[in-house]
This record gives sequence, C-alpha cells and structure tokens, in this order.
Amino acid sequence: MIRAIDIHKSYFDVGKKLSVLRGVSLEIKENEILCVFGPSGAGKSTLLHILGGLDVPSKGNVEIQGKDLSKLNEEELALLRNQSIGFVFQFYHLLGEFNILENIALPAFLKQKKRIGFRNDIYKRAKELVNLVGLTERALHMPKELSGGEMQRVAIARALINDPRILLCDEPTGNLDSENGINICNILKRLNKENNTTIVLVSHDENMKRMATRTVFIKDGLLN
Repeated sequence: MIRAIDIHKSYFDVGKKLSVLRGVSLEIKENEILCVFGPSGAGKSTLLHILGGLDVPSKGNVEIQGKDLSKLNEEELALLRNQSIGFVFQFYHLLGEFNILENIALPAFLKQKKRIGFRNDIYKRAKELVNLVGLTERALHMPKELSGGEMQRVAIARALINDPRILLCDEPTGNLDSENGINICNILKRLNKENNTTIVLVSHDENMKRMATRTVFIKDGLLN
C-alpha cells in the first residue's frame, strides 16, 4: 500500500544542518495498523507527513498504491491526497464558523465541486459518519461546544468522508485523557476491521502501540 525508500529529511537553521530522518525504509501492507512509536523529536511526525505527501524528502522517495509521489505534479498529488488518504492530526483543525456536520462534509465538497446534485449525498454520508463516531446528538453543534475527545472524533469522521483507503494519524490521542484516548483507539480498530482501512499512526501512547497489528520504533531519525 505504501513504500518508503531510504527517506532522508534535513532542515537548515542559522546555517546549521539538522537531520531529522536519516535513511528510513518502510513497507506498509494493505489493511494493517502500523504504529510508528518513539519519543518526542524522533522524527515521527516528519515521516508521517512525507508518507502522506504533505512534505517532500531531502532524499529518497515514497510510493502509494504503486505511484511514485516524486513524479506527480501538485494537482495530481492533491488529487491523490483528497481521494485516497485521510489525515487525523493531534490538533483537530476544525473550522470554528462551521458546525460539526459541515466540518465533516467539507473535504467531500472540495472533491465533488464540479458535479451537479451532490450536496444531499454528501450530507447523507456525513450523517452516517457522525453516527459512526457516536456524535449523533452533536451534529449541529459548533466546535467550541465540544470536548477535546469529541473534536478528535469529528476529525476522524472528516478524514473518512471521501472513503480513503489509507488513514494517517499524527498523535491522535496526544491531547486527550486516558478514557478518550481509549475511545479513539476503539474507533480506529473498528474502521480497520469493518472498512479494511490501512491505518498508519505515530504516537508515544502505549494504548496506540497495543492496538496496532505491527509496531516500528524510531529514534534519532532511524528505525530500530
């Protein structure tokens, strides 16, 4: 499903080179839950962003479903992200001026903006996802009216609106207490089992590690 080949990533700060990833190679199989586990600053989020085409490596390349991301132009890459990949971040990135249902539906509107008569279909799917994450009674609430755990569930539902084959999660329980963190784990496990969604998550949460079907450890920009 995803193949990363000799990924390096460096940044320059005040003339000094900072190597965040130093030769990471990784294959992620269809339908698995992979946890990239490690301490803060190990390169987890950088790797995830590169796997999802949100960032480009300094060296190496990534293939998603056989497509080499380095050979795609910006439009092709954006289309791949929109249609095949869902993203869930530690900070929920919900839009405060839209209610929960509208936040969930937004990526689908961007995908289907050229098709006539799609509005009702999108809202029907958004309502299904609200039910899936257990927020039926909150559908018309605004983000500011939700708890952190509820906002993260909305973020997961939004990531699923275009039925992606791949879900990439960056510290999805990082801002949550233990109970809400376990709830998020249960939702992700259900998605993997029922929808055959391939899930890649980066975390230092032991619950995430236990949930995964496979775990790799990253430290100082290298997989161990």
